[in-house]
Amino acid sequence: MTQLFLACVLVCLVAHASAQNIAWTRVTTSITGGVTPSVRDFYGSASSGDQVYIYGGNTQSDNQTVFQISEFNTLNTTTGTWTTAVLSGTGTIPLLAGHTLTLLPSGQFVVYGGFLASFSVTNPAVYSINQAATIITLVNSTNTPPPRLGQSAILVDNTTIYYIGGCTAETIFTTNATVYADVWAFDTNANTFTLINATGGFTPRCFHNAELFGRNIYVFGGGAGFSATYNDVWMFNVDGKNWTKVTPASNSVTAPVVNNAAAGKLGSNWYIWGGNNADGTKSKNLFKLDTTTNTWFAITPTGDQPTARRYMNFALSNNRLYMFGGEIGQFFGTGNSSNTFEYTIDLFSLGDFPSPQANIYNVDWRLKLSRNISLSFQAPASVRWTNRDSPPYSSGVPHTVNFTSGLSAFSGTINAGGNFLQAITVGGQYSFLCTIHPGIMFGTLNVAAAPPTNGTTTTRTSGASALATLPRLELLLLLASLLVLGFVGRL
Repeated sequence: MTQLFLACVLVCLVAHASAQNIAWTRVTTSITGGVTPSVRDFYGSASSGDQVYIYGGNTQSDNQTVFQISEFNTLNTTTGTWTTAVLSGTGTIPLLAGHTLTLLPSGQFVVYGGFLASFSVTNPAVYSINQAATIITLVNSTNTPPPRLGQSAILVDNTTIYYIGGCTAETIFTTNATVYADVWAFDTNANTFTLINATGGFTPRCFHNAELFGRNIYVFGGGAGFSATYNDVWMFNVDGKNWTKVTPASNSVTAPVVNNAAAGKLGSNWYIWGGNNADGTKSKNLFKLDTTTNTWFAITPTGDQPTARRYMNFALSNNRLYMFGGEIGQFFGTGNSSNTFEYTIDLFSLGDFPSPQANIYNVDWRLKLSRNISLSFQAPASVRWTNRDSPPYSSGVPHTVNFTSGLSAFSGTINAGGNFLQAITVGGQYSFLCTIHPGIMFGTLNVAAAPPTNGTTTTRTSGASALATLPRLELLLLLASLLVLGFVGRL
C-alpha cells in the first residue's frame, strides 16, 4: 500500500507542476504604416495561425468622450507587428461596439450585433468584411433575430455560426432591457438564420463566454445586465440541440462570479480572466476549467501581470492567448458621480510555457538620475523603461530609448508616464541612450547567456547515471510507473 500511495503522490506532483507552469507576458509590438491601434474595449476579435484580428469597439477622446470606431487591426504574433486597415464600402460604415467577429475558412469575416454610436440603438444587421480587411458589406440575411449585443458566436463545421443569448442596448445603463436565452444558427453559405428549438432550461444572459469543445459549446458566466451576475457553466450539444447544466467536480474551487471576462482555450483547458465582479469592481484573477473532468482551478500565473479590467477578449495564436486593451476605469451605474471610463492599449499574452518576456527588469528613465545605468541579468528576459519625468517628479519631459550596440531597436517618443518594453533573448552587452538627452541618459545591459537545457540529452548510460539525464517530469513519471507496477505485481 505504501508503494501505491507514493505513486499517487508522484503523479499528483507531476500534474501540479504542469498545471502551475503558466505565465503572462507584456508583448512589445511595432507598427506598420505608422498607425497605432486606438485604445478601446468592447471590440470583436478573431484569430488564425499567427494572425490576431480586432475590429471596432469603444474608444476615448482626450476629453474623455466615448465613441465607437470602425478601425480594423491585425497583429502578427510572430513578428509582433500591427497593421491597420481603413474599411470602405457602399452606404454608411457601421460604428459598433459589443458585437462579434467571426473568421470563416474562406478568409471572410462575419460581423453581427453590437450597439451603434448612440449607445441606445442595437445593431440588427449582419456585415461581411473581405479577406484583405478593406471592404465591409451589408449582408442580405433572412429570418434575422431581434437586435442584440453581448451575445456569443461559435463557428461549427466551418459553415454555421451559433449565436447564443445577448440583450438589448438598454442593458448597458438600465435594468429595463430584454435579455435572451435563445440559440440561432446562421448558415454562412445561404445567409439564413434558423431559431434552434433547444431544450434543457438554459437561463437568459449576455456578456458571457462561450467555447467549442468537441461537439459541445460551453457557456460560462455573464449576467442579466446589472441585475445578476453568474458563475455557472452550461453545455449545448450541437447535434442533439439540448442544454445541460454542468456540475463542477467535487474538488473544484469556486468559479468566479463575473461577466465581460476574457476566455480562451488551450487544449482541453478553458481559461477565464478578469471581467466585471457582481459588485461592479473589476477582477484580475485567473481561473481554469478542465473540461475533461469539469474541475475548476484557481491559477497564480508568473510574469508581468495586467491590471484589472473588463470588456476585452482572448485570441488564440501560436499556442498562447493574446489579450488587447479593455476598460480599466470604474462604472457604478447611471448618474453616479464617481463613474470613469478609461481604456488601455496594452497587449498581453498568456500561455502554459515560459515566455522570453516572463522576467521583467524595470528602469526608471528620468533626467539627472539615468546617467550610466548598468543592469545585469540572465537571458531570456525583458527590460522596461518607464518615463518617470511626470508628476510628482516633474512637469513632464519626453524621452526615447535607442540601442547603439548589441541590438537594433528604437522606442520612439516615450511621453511622461509611458513605457517601452524590449525582450532580450541572447547573452551579450547592450548599450542604449535617450536620443533627446544622450549626454545624461544612457546605460548598459550586461546579459548572461541562458543556461543549456538538459531536456534533449541524447547520451544514455546505465544505472543511476541514466536516470540523472532525464528531465524532472519524465523522472517523476518513470518512478511513479515503476512503483505502480511493483504494487500490481504483489497482488
